[in-house]
Amino acid sequence: MRKEGPKPSKPNVHFIKAIIPAAGIGSRFQPFTLAVPKELLTVKRKPLIQLAVEEALAAGIHEIGIVIREGKEAIRSHFEALTTSSNPLWETLRKELCRAELRFIFQKETLGLGNAIYESGSFISDSPFVMIIPDQFILSGVPATRQLLDAASEDPQAVWSSLVTVYAEELNLFPGARKFKLSNRISNTWEVTRIQEQSEAERGEILLGFGRTFFPAGVIDFFSEKFLNPVTEEVDLLLTFGALIKKYKNYAVLLDGKAMDFGTWKGYEYFIKYLGLSKAE
Repeated sequence: MRKEGPKPSKPNVHFIKAIIPAAGIGSRFQPFTLAVPKELLTVKRKPLIQLAVEEALAAGIHEIGIVIREGKEAIRSHFEALTTSSNPLWETLRKELCRAELRFIFQKETLGLGNAIYESGSFISDSPFVMIIPDQFILSGVPATRQLLDAASEDPQAVWSSLVTVYAEELNLFPGARKFKLSNRISNTWEVTRIQEQSEAERGEILLGFGRTFFPAGVIDFFSEKFLNPVTEEVDLLLTFGALIKKYKNYAVLLDGKAMDFGTWKGYEYFIKYLGLSKAE
């Protein structure tokens, strides 16, 4: 799968940043999201956005950018309250947050996920970074971001996507997930040649793209308006990845654990039930 030659140096986690896009309008959760950001829905009594930040911290990442927009300031308020709380239940997280750099980045226009990353350019600077989608998680002994970074250490100058195993009967619970055209498998890693659409005719176990991606330094221009889709008027990640594949090696690693997508009411209620929780927990 990989060409012979000097092994690339492993990425130093202290120089890797995390971008958590949270500026979407939450259309699948309306009317709830007309007043409350989707990312503040709770799982195990923690908001989704907090679980995403904790995952980044657990992976050793301490520079975290959260992309929000006007009307979603409640997300920032949540973390401000955590860092000033005297509640002993939050003491460990409060200390971690105080040691970390948590930056809030405003997306000026709702031009999609790609634009959210582009708006983070000054924060990302020349660093490699991990994109963490805050409504997708895996139930595993090793968090998704940690698994991804372990894989990316094999070639930190490449783009590394995440894969999860999903059963066909759960496919409709992952509406935004894409499939990859894969080749040259070694263990749980493949080369990626292109992104594909889901097929309703799928059967059995399916490998789907998951909301964790590692990007090497220097890719920010691939998320600019040069990749705008004239129909959706959003930065099109299919176009972005098509261009990235031409310049960078692209790999995908299969993550261990049960994938969960809380990005729709149907998915949220399904996986809350799967976890054996009530909606209030």
